[in-house]
Amino acid sequence: MPKNATLELQEKCAKQAREEFNVDGWEKEKLAGFSNHYNVALNKCFILIENTDTKTTPGTIWTNKTLTDAFEGKVYGEYMWHSDKVKKYWEVPPVRCKVTTLSGEEQNCASSGEFDALLRQYME
Repeated sequence: MPKNATLELQEKCAKQAREEFNVDGWEKEKLAGFSNHYNVALNKCFILIENTDTKTTPGTIWTNKTLTDAFEGKVYGEYMWHSDKVKKYWEVPPVRCKVTTLSGEEQNCASSGEFDALLRQYME
C-alpha cells in the first residue's frame, strides 16, 4: 500500500475514533480518554476507550477499558475493575477481562497487564 494511502487511512481512522468517542458521550467524562490505531494488516480502525469513575459508587474507583472497531462498533476487548475498601489493589481481580483473539476465540485475562498484552495484536 502506498505510504500516502496509509496516512489517509490513519487520518480517517483518527477522525472516526474522535467522532465515536464524542457520540458515545465520553467527552463529558473528565477521566475518560481514547487512543486509536489503524491496523494495516487487518484493514481496520480500532479505538481503545479508557475511563476511571469515582462518582458511581462513592469510595470505589472503577476502571474500564474497551477496544472496538471504530467503524463497525464490534467489541474486541473489555476490561472492568474496581477497588475494594479492604483489599490492596493488586489483590482485587478484574470484574471482566476478555479479548477476542485474531482467530475469533474469546480469551479471558486476569489483570490489566494481561489485557494490554492481548490488545497488542490489534494496536500494533
